[in-house]
Amino acid sequence: MSISNKTFNHLKTGCLTLFLALCIGSTAFAQHRGDDLAFQGIDELRDYDVQAMAMGNAYTSLSGELASLFYNPAGLATLDRFAISVSVNTFEKKWHENQEYRPNRLFVTLPFYLEELYIPDPTHIDTLTGLPMWDSDLAIDSSYQVQLPETGLQPFSEQAADWVNQEKGMVLNSVAFAYPLEVMKKGLVLSAAYKNNYNVLDFDRNETYLDPHLGYTKYNMPERVSGLDTIRVNWYRYMRQRTGNFHTARVGLGVELSKQVQIGFGMTILNGETEDVQSLDQHGYFDLADQNRFRFGYALSSTQYSGTSTFSSVSANIGGIYHFENFALGVNVLLPRTLTREWDYSQTVTDSSGSKTLNRTGTDEMSLPPQFTFGFHLTPSDIFLFSLDYQFTPFSNAEFDFADANTDTTHNAWVDQHILRFGAQFKLLDYLTLLGGYQYIPQTFVPDGSAFRDRGPAANSYSMGLSLDLYDWGRIDVSYEMRKLRYYDQYSSNTNYNVIDLNNLSIGYSYMF
Repeated sequence: MSISNKTFNHLKTGCLTLFLALCIGSTAFAQHRGDDLAFQGIDELRDYDVQAMAMGNAYTSLSGELASLFYNPAGLATLDRFAISVSVNTFEKKWHENQEYRPNRLFVTLPFYLEELYIPDPTHIDTLTGLPMWDSDLAIDSSYQVQLPETGLQPFSEQAADWVNQEKGMVLNSVAFAYPLEVMKKGLVLSAAYKNNYNVLDFDRNETYLDPHLGYTKYNMPERVSGLDTIRVNWYRYMRQRTGNFHTARVGLGVELSKQVQIGFGMTILNGETEDVQSLDQHGYFDLADQNRFRFGYALSSTQYSGTSTFSSVSANIGGIYHFENFALGVNVLLPRTLTREWDYSQTVTDSSGSKTLNRTGTDEMSLPPQFTFGFHLTPSDIFLFSLDYQFTPFSNAEFDFADANTDTTHNAWVDQHILRFGAQFKLLDYLTLLGGYQYIPQTFVPDGSAFRDRGPAANSYSMGLSLDLYDWGRIDVSYEMRKLRYYDQYSSNTNYNVIDLNNLSIGYSYMF
């Protein structure tokens, strides 16, 4: 069976038109004040191969490797021998945040409290009212000692951070194989893989969670009062952490329709469980009054959620690659899918009257739109290869269905994501290939106070690696990735400088029979 020249020309024209039209027409979850657990951290789930990661994951248009199973199953079609691969991954992730409060004309000294440059004495109580003393009265006292702030520190630096958190680990990353067949004189390759994605590492902390917020209308910023009225602003310390172990089983089929055209189909089953903790511990409160007065009082209470979330989804993707003489075009479409989260939490509320624990369960669903990835690679000579990928996901069309109506009121919608990836290969020796890559990865959230409400801050990822051909003994691949995300949440009262660093080191071994 063969494709006629007329059909082939129509296919070629259609693929090129679709590719160019979409390229021309296109260009983590938020930390914020402190978002609820919901689907936090799940946006970082990703499949990758060791060699491809070293090339910035720009692999959509490449073929002839097992890695195509994770990027574009059409690339499997040119494998002509049985192939297996195994890989391990070690990772380290670090978060830190620096909150800087600034005085304003209404409550000039209030930032001293939030920056903890002044620690109030709990015995400073007005004997007539039984309430904490006004700050203006305390300031007359010689015990009103304010520490000098540290100066000269770069606001995004770890030295300036109010807190630092770090997680690290090592796991068996994947086991994959591919088996070539010939059906009706067409090349056909079946492939399957198991991946252990231990990459759900979500953390957020806010030492000055204010309710209502003093400097942002989104969080019910209070209006001024007059006379003897006061407004109470509660000060909490917030923390959220999610760690988990996700497993995916993936199958793929690549078909070589001709020397130029390959198509592929894939399916992935995902299951995983995370340990979740979220706490909101009250530190104290501010009473804001007329004439720019305020007072601070200590108040201890706590609300903590702890338990597990179980995630599951089934997804499918289709792809295609068209080869020219020394370059190729590829496309991969991840079809719409639904991610289900079943959660089982213990909610413990503690205050002056005691402690009470309730068990809460529910099921949340996230319906995700299709994802489109387009790739191009060029081989100007036998020793050089350059690749480029563009991935677009209209996350603004994602739909969320929460079992807890309270969660829905605090949920922040995702925004569209446009990812660019670049990769390169240089064959230094017959048995040694050097690899490099870069990724520009916008996040799915918009920081508080951002001027642009339709785009997230971008992480920058740099990677490098090598492939060592052992000839009859297979091949060893090594890759290293450094990723950094820096952004700030900005309010009229303060600015939060956030940094997330991720480092991945992967080693893989592959063998073709």
